[in-house]
Amino acid sequence: MNYNDKLGKDANLDNLSLQYTDSNTETRSKASKTTLLPDSTLKTDSESSNENESRQYNFNSSVGIKLDSLTNIYIAPSFSKAETFSSGQSISSTLKDEKLLNESKNSTQTKGESNTFSPNINFFKNFKKRNRSMMAMINTSITESNNDNINQSLNTFYKDSGMTTDNRNQLQKTRSQDNNYSFMAKYTEPISDSATIGIGLQYNSKLTRDIRDFNDFDPSTGQYSQYNTRLSNSMDQKINQFTPELSYYLYKKKFGLWATVNVDISEMDVNSVFNGQLYNLQKSFVLPKYSTNFRYSFTDRQSLIISNSSSFTIPDAGKLIPYKDESNPLITNTGNPDLKNTWTNETSVSFNSYNMVKNLNYHIMAGFTYRNNDVINYSKYDNSGKQIITYSNISGNKNFSFSMGLTKTFKWNEHKLRIAPRFSMNYNYNNGFINGEAFTSRAYNFNPGLNLNYEIKDIFTIKPSYSLGYSFSDYTNYNVNKVNTTSQSLKVELTNYLFQKTFSLAMISPTIQTPILLPDLKRIFISGMPALDIHSTINN
Repeated sequence: MNYNDKLGKDANLDNLSLQYTDSNTETRSKASKTTLLPDSTLKTDSESSNENESRQYNFNSSVGIKLDSLTNIYIAPSFSKAETFSSGQSISSTLKDEKLLNESKNSTQTKGESNTFSPNINFFKNFKKRNRSMMAMINTSITESNNDNINQSLNTFYKDSGMTTDNRNQLQKTRSQDNNYSFMAKYTEPISDSATIGIGLQYNSKLTRDIRDFNDFDPSTGQYSQYNTRLSNSMDQKINQFTPELSYYLYKKKFGLWATVNVDISEMDVNSVFNGQLYNLQKSFVLPKYSTNFRYSFTDRQSLIISNSSSFTIPDAGKLIPYKDESNPLITNTGNPDLKNTWTNETSVSFNSYNMVKNLNYHIMAGFTYRNNDVINYSKYDNSGKQIITYSNISGNKNFSFSMGLTKTFKWNEHKLRIAPRFSMNYNYNNGFINGEAFTSRAYNFNPGLNLNYEIKDIFTIKPSYSLGYSFSDYTNYNVNKVNTTSQSLKVELTNYLFQKTFSLAMISPTIQTPILLPDLKRIFISGMPALDIHSTINN
């Protein structure tokens, strides 16, 4: 339900909306996962079924107030409430080279509720002098959530020393509060008829509290009354970030330049309790960041844009604390206080051409990304197939992408034909760890395709499209040397304007040929069957 109105001469109710959503979902899944370790292979087979029900209420509003001809204020409070109910069952088993390592059977019931309130205020002011302006924004988000989860699990581990079990019947109560406050102000001043400088200031404050209490079932009382200290934990964190910013804008007929430099000055204070032990973490960061964009216009319809940016990312507080989380009987997580900040540098070049007379448009784009001190999962498996995860930094991961596309339109009488061939490629180089040993991977993806659009005005439109996908990967210090795959997709969409009906026919055929070189096997080929999807919709 939506409503808008004019409240007065200088005030408008731009939006007042109420929305209610009810969703019921049932899912069934069966999966088989193979984990290739340096000296062995793990295979996990699992089945699960879940039923989920959710109800959500949303309230949004926006009021615009015009103080004078150059000044505007926008007030936009919103509120949302969500309720969820779910239940599920799952079974799984893990084998190592056909030898059974563990079995698990789980049953869960969850009831949750969350509330979010976001009052936002925006202020904009232009001055009589051209390109002189000022803006300020206050954004707030306050979220509280509560979840009760009953988990009953039977877990059996088959070790060389004998069989062990980890059976649980627990009530997990999760309480979280997340408050985010931000303030931003910016002032721009023209220094010539084509150049403008900007001075900005941003302040962000994040306050979060997460409490997770486990209570074991007590047969003598029939209640979940035995508090489990080993699995229960809590975390309070406060992050304050202060960011001064300086920007420069230059607009010329043939070229333009945009550049921004800022510094994130952050204070992190975290207090947490895991297994009854208190952990304190206090860190300070001074992290520079910049972004530059250059545009050159060969003509009014042809332009070249070059961009480069660099930034740092602080690791999540939960990954920095040296805790040991054993709430999942099959996976144990441990934090790493020595994690470094991740540095990312991105560069892109794009060329666009638009010819309205010839109805010919095309674009070419290339991008490169390099990451230093990436935060990755460093995992190992014990002799019962249990996964032990911590976090580590790794450098040298990079990505290169290239894409191009062309659109040509032909028109005659009431007919129109649009031809749009396209091509994209992507290269990824990644370092990683598998079972504690380092490996590298290189992946190449090539995706040519063609879109067609034929239209007879006010009668019908037909849109066929076809694409191919080629992927080539190779690995170093890994028991798989190469993985090559091929896929293809065909789709045809027909719209009949006389009867206001759309009919779509799609065929996705992942014809996959994957040669995997293993120490004992020469080659394994895997091929997939095509999938057909047909649907029809009525257009209002």
